[in-house]
Amino acid sequence: MKMLEIAALENGAHRNQTFHGTLPDGWAVVPEDMELENFPFGEVTAEEVTHYRDKQVLRDVTKTRDIPVVDEDGNHVLDEDGNPVMTTEEYTEQEWVTEQEPYGVMTVTGWEPLPMPEPAPKPEPEPSANDVLNALLGVSV
Repeated sequence: MKMLEIAALENGAHRNQTFHGTLPDGWAVVPEDMELENFPFGEVTAEEVTHYRDKQVLRDVTKTRDIPVVDEDGNHVLDEDGNPVMTTEEYTEQEWVTEQEPYGVMTVTGWEPLPMPEPAPKPEPEPSANDVLNALLGVSV
């Protein structure tokens, strides 16, 4: 995923690089499905967008289980067929559960392409020492 600097350079381009999880202030992530015509030359709109990530948390969970009924002497109470009489007991147990945790990410939400700037003209090459000497001596080559 790409990220770009929200403020444009003088030529209308935006600095950009691959997003690896750390987003500096003044930068925004570019959604993978967003097409940016004439990138990196354009006017950008960015806003904080809420995303969600899974978070593992330890929570108390109330459960039930069947347990045999015991009399005051500690013996199991049996029904007329000789099977233990059961009752339901609630108990609390800690479990890891997955919850959705919201977080905000500055995200590119709009892009208006700018025309590609014309390349700057190439500078004239510097004269060599021989060129300068020839010019001072009035010699043409």
